[in-house]
Amino acid sequence: MIAVAEESGIIREVDVWVLERACRDVAAWRRSGLDVPRVSINVSRRHMTPELPVLVEAALARHGLDGASLCVEVTESAVVADAVVAAAALARLRRLGVTVALDDFGTGQSSLSQLARLPVDTVKIDMGFTQSAREDAGAQRLLTSIVRVCQSLALPVVAEGIEDQDLAALLSGMGGELGQGWHFGRPQTSSLFADLVTGRPGPAVVPAMRSELAPVVLP
Repeated sequence: MIAVAEESGIIREVDVWVLERACRDVAAWRRSGLDVPRVSINVSRRHMTPELPVLVEAALARHGLDGASLCVEVTESAVVADAVVAAAALARLRRLGVTVALDDFGTGQSSLSQLARLPVDTVKIDMGFTQSAREDAGAQRLLTSIVRVCQSLALPVVAEGIEDQDLAALLSGMGGELGQGWHFGRPQTSSLFADLVTGRPGPAVVPAMRSELAPVVLP
């Protein structure tokens, strides 16, 4: 579905809808008294242009939010397609106070050495690497290297695809502090997410590995 949307160009409208919906829901949650510090959204490569920070700033203003309310996630491939333009757009987002995450790290063309130059605040390791680390010693070594390099750059690392306690423990043992996946929670409607934030019991979290709350808000 995403690939078709990318090819047809409709992904631009999808990006705008997601941005608007996320800002609207954060504002509504806060008005109801929920402490929702930040929500993450994904942005396609089609919006790696000077238009992106303009759209984000306008959406935040419409809903009375500051930049710290939002994290924009972009893939490696989106950034390297036109690195200069993408870097400028992401740098401007960060000046607005928006957090920028490099999503699906390990599937694109960037390297560990490039991380120091990219205007990002967080690195998210692709779930393919995370899950292959169960039985692949090479993947384990690679993951450990990524975690250590990011720590040396003071970049938080989020391991994607954490689907059970054993995998969470494995990544925690490598030094990973943040995880995202079905072990911590599944896509939720807006109302069910509100229940989660207000204390509905959820799955246990391995010590030293915390869940990165990145809710998918459904209509």
